[in-house]
Amino acid sequence: ADVPATPLTRVDLQIHSGILRAAVESRATAIVAGWNGHRSSGQRVFGSVLDPLLREATQALIVARLVRPLASFHRVVVAAPPGFAGHPEADAALLLAKRLAGSLGSDILILGVGDEADVVRSRLVHLPPRTGIHLRRLATWVDLYQILRHEISESDLFLLLGIREGPGAWEAGLSFLPANLAGWFPERSFLVAYPPRRTPVPTREPPVPVGASAPGAGGHAEGHRFKETP
Repeated sequence: ADVPATPLTRVDLQIHSGILRAAVESRATAIVAGWNGHRSSGQRVFGSVLDPLLREATQALIVARLVRPLASFHRVVVAAPPGFAGHPEADAALLLAKRLAGSLGSDILILGVGDEADVVRSRLVHLPPRTGIHLRRLATWVDLYQILRHEISESDLFLLLGIREGPGAWEAGLSFLPANLAGWFPERSFLVAYPPRRTPVPTREPPVPVGASAPGAGGHAEGHRFKETP
């Protein structure tokens, strides 16, 4: 991707603490982490290393589950959950989508509910580099599952715009969505991009997961909320 990389080594009692310290000392604006698609027991989103990063890092966080090389993708599919466009740092995640599409020489397809999709498109248009941008409005957020199942192929790189826990548009179903995606589509690659934020969320015990899965996955969904897949 023609991005310079500098190897860093840190020693710490906890892996995520070492990563956070390295990010601060190197003045990193984003943390990119790989993920195998499996959550550790008792963790809400990704696992015992990535969950603390998601909670404590103020930098942008990009979690990548890649099952094929980046150069093999022909389109970037960006899904914006309800309320994402109102995030004060949303453009940082949208810029990632534009740069990915630019490096791949591909177009972007935006998936969003109602006016949210139009707002995301208008913001993407004004970010570099120039790429083709297409729009698909969803009637409800739950429709995302059927679109991914029937209209998105393995040659598409799916990018979910993440919302971290806290005030605003976050809701519990968003925490279960990455693991659900990995379970529904084990042969698909996807990224989850969380914008930066000003302050971390205080550490606390994760709540007991509720509900079942989403349509077509042996469970159900309510409103625009995806529930956890057992």
